[in-house]
Amino acid sequence: MENALFCKSFRGDLQRIKILVASVEAHMTGRSCPFVVACPTNDVQLFRTSMPKWIEVYDETSMARFDINSRVGVWREQQLIKMMFGVQGRFKNFLVLDSDSYFIRPFTEPELFCAGEGISLTVTENDYLFRASHQFAVELANERRHKSSHLRLDAIQFKSNSHFEIERSLVRDASHAARRPSEVSDLIGDAFGRIDSNQLYFLPTPISWSSEVLQDMWTTLNNEGITFSDLLRYSPWEAIWYGHWAIQRFRERVVPKEPDFLHFSSDSEIDRAKELGITEKSMSGAFMGVTLAARHQEKVQFGSP
Repeated sequence: MENALFCKSFRGDLQRIKILVASVEAHMTGRSCPFVVACPTNDVQLFRTSMPKWIEVYDETSMARFDINSRVGVWREQQLIKMMFGVQGRFKNFLVLDSDSYFIRPFTEPELFCAGEGISLTVTENDYLFRASHQFAVELANERRHKSSHLRLDAIQFKSNSHFEIERSLVRDASHAARRPSEVSDLIGDAFGRIDSNQLYFLPTPISWSSEVLQDMWTTLNNEGITFSDLLRYSPWEAIWYGHWAIQRFRERVVPKEPDFLHFSSDSEIDRAKELGITEKSMSGAFMGVTLAARHQEKVQFGSP
């Protein structure tokens, strides 16, 4: 099949994913995409009885390939599941959703995915994390600026189109694994031999991924004795791993796009946005939806009191 929506979730986010699903039902126009949800074994029955019948619910262990990948902890494993869904190859492209995202305006399948052989990739030099002090995000959210990008893919340079190397001794190094994710994010660019200095963002979710890219990534790395769990131990940023692989090896087919969602990281920033006159309606001019940091806030919708 061509395209799907995909979300890795768990029972703690059940209220949030219900809002996400309802927003898809309310706003997706034209042909509807299948929506696949992966969750832990013990949550499967709960999700199947709580979700609308058209949602496909799967046990995440059925796609994780723990016979090859190793267990890497809950946070990294949710990233692993997203990557392995593409390795299955059931869909040509899929939209990687998080439970704390939801749509705020009508959208169509062609807005999410490229037609033909193009590979849609969210990649930007702009920071789409809302902060009241961040003029770029405030102006977009308040309809005072249009999204635009000056990013040129040819400005992203590598030593070669085949260079890839990680320091394997760090993969199972306990002290390395204990470092903050921000401390090891630069290792990804180094692994691909990045020689330019452009700051790139591959988030926030939702983001469109190509199964072809992930299958190529999986096969190539496995031939070198490297698994996705090794990558995530090395640096737990699945979107950065995927984005670099897509640009390095599929550059001619990549169609870059600015993020479709605006990310709020705290309740206080939602409150500040409202004080600035920002509403879901005003954000819908530039964005399809919003992403709220579930681990850091109680509000499950921007309009929550």
